[in-house]
Amino acid sequence: MIASEVSYLSELDVLYPFYTVKETIDFNAGLFADFDVAKAQEMLTFMQLDPDKKVKALSKGNRGRLKIILTLARKVPLILMDEPLSGLDPLVRDSIIKSLISYLDLEQQTVVMTTHEVTEVEPILDMVVAVQNGRYVEWPR
Repeated sequence: MIASEVSYLSELDVLYPFYTVKETIDFNAGLFADFDVAKAQEMLTFMQLDPDKKVKALSKGNRGRLKIILTLARKVPLILMDEPLSGLDPLVRDSIIKSLISYLDLEQQTVVMTTHEVTEVEPILDMVVAVQNGRYVEWPR
């Protein structure tokens, strides 16, 4: 089953608004046997999210932080992230981008990320594939 090999962060909000942040983490832990609750708690502290706050009360940026936590807490070989920085305050993007590295097992995990914020994430990437109008373009331009 593909879900046992891939953790996916969607640009769309696919969170239950009536859950709290903690309930959302617990729900995902129940869905995926590879979900690392301790790692999720550590990231929760780093991301400064209130575990008792309802998802519907979170800002877009804080929902984005929660989605990053849910995605990176999985112990899977492939992590797909669609616009993970969407909605995040530009002032906190840098610290979140740098923290991504510390929450990954770079020996065991591969991250594929789509983003319009290439210059912000480029320093932490091994490879950039740029696509414009459905065609590969040289990077950097």
